[in-house]
Amino acid sequence: MFQHALMNGILIDGSGAAPRRANLYVSDGKIARITEEELPSADRYDAAGKAVAPGFIDIHTHSDLSPFGAPLFESYIHQGVTSSLCGNCGDSFVPHRPQDHNRKLEAAANAHFRGGLPEVHAMDTAGFLSEITGHCANNVGTFVGHGALRAMCMADPNAASPTPLGLRNMQDLLRRELEAGAFGLSLGLIYVPGVYSATEELISLAKVAAEYGAAVPIHMRSEADDIFSAVREVGRIGRESGAHVHISHFKIMSAKHWGKADELLAMADGLIREGIRLDFDQYPYLASSTPLRTCLPGWVRRLSPDEQIALLADPALFARAKTEIEADAHLTIGADHVLVSSTCGYVPEWDGLYLSEIADVLHVSPIEAYRQVMLQSRLSARGCYFSMLREDALKIAARRDVAVVSDSTAVDMLSRGMVGVPHPRSSGSFARFLRLNRELHLMPIEWAVFKMTGLPAAQMGIAGRGTLREGSWADITVFDPETVTDNGTFSDPGRTAGGIHRVMLNGEWVWMDGRHTGAVNGRGLRRGLEDCFR
Repeated sequence: MFQHALMNGILIDGSGAAPRRANLYVSDGKIARITEEELPSADRYDAAGKAVAPGFIDIHTHSDLSPFGAPLFESYIHQGVTSSLCGNCGDSFVPHRPQDHNRKLEAAANAHFRGGLPEVHAMDTAGFLSEITGHCANNVGTFVGHGALRAMCMADPNAASPTPLGLRNMQDLLRRELEAGAFGLSLGLIYVPGVYSATEELISLAKVAAEYGAAVPIHMRSEADDIFSAVREVGRIGRESGAHVHISHFKIMSAKHWGKADELLAMADGLIREGIRLDFDQYPYLASSTPLRTCLPGWVRRLSPDEQIALLADPALFARAKTEIEADAHLTIGADHVLVSSTCGYVPEWDGLYLSEIADVLHVSPIEAYRQVMLQSRLSARGCYFSMLREDALKIAARRDVAVVSDSTAVDMLSRGMVGVPHPRSSGSFARFLRLNRELHLMPIEWAVFKMTGLPAAQMGIAGRGTLREGSWADITVFDPETVTDNGTFSDPGRTAGGIHRVMLNGEWVWMDGRHTGAVNGRGLRRGLEDCFR
């Protein structure tokens, strides 16, 4: 007798194959049978009229500490996301030095997790995967952040380049983490310290990823005025390293290049025809989100946090940086397009206000409002930036080699709440894409599901997941294709998706008819392997 049966559903198996009616049987955490036969089972669920799909896979998250601070993964599970990869944009929790451990935990707790974090021990990939297994409601893997390598192996992580010994140490450390199961090397080239790195350093590290067949997801050096040169740099990294390169959250943020999606995609396709393995991901929103400190010039971000605050507090010193701050792509869109999503508890009355509104409250200019937000939040404030053109975003979304992602941190929004008013992509990206696809007829539903399941699994080497096949892990999302929708907004991001009826994780129901079951049976994921720890 099987443990679970999903009967009469419309099977969308994640491969891009046409939907078909079938019964799906689960035992011991795996899909045991897919057939039209009716077989005995202990638990039966009638999925008639509903789509039965693989659990959705989010390959671009910043949920490194969510297994500890949000173990139910409510913002992901309610919309059908059962597996996620963290450590993106050059910033991974592991590996790190013992002296950095508490600082990393404190920063994450302040930014994302109400109630703080419990004791966490992991300081490398092996320890991380072991510690999270069986303790959270998601299957979680990690990339190795370029910034983490620099912090571990360079006396000054913000230096222009490592010494020859420092580079060798970074390569050796990357090998160790990849052998422990990390999914690849992530780069964040607008963030400290990646913003200071030369392309040659990145190529040297990408060659190590290539040795293991691992991916190199890249937050490009520019998504705005210099986006075309940034794509060329991605191509150079792929060409000279032989690595699989991946453009993270592909978008055009600059009005200078609005309407040029076709031209940009043609450039990318040229790199693919050249033989470079290149693919992409995207979240289905027209606003991005990142800390407001990213708008500070590179020379300011080299300073210690206390020195940065001192500079902001001194009008004469701030005047030196003012012009560069105002010219940052995140701010040139205008203060009425910059939403302060969170001050991380410092000034909660500003959470959810546009920078222009804060300027009005304080009776100051927008740049002075920015200065005050940074000072009062002690550099921790986050923003949402409405900087994209709908037509460009839809052209990228219509491609079948662009995975759907959230670029978010999973939170337990129902049981613990959210810090500030974060971007709704955390709680809505996957349901939103299904809704947009239904309304705009971007592609057949089997390809929309493929972009959230089979495609990301293939891009990053997630074995045993992403497709509904006998022997695969039983990660399953049951939804109504006619009603599935995102409900979270920029003013109320914590609203659950509609039309997601059930979610199964490793053979156990974790979401049933609008509620989390409390199951925390997720596993640590290792690149190319079906399982991590039993």
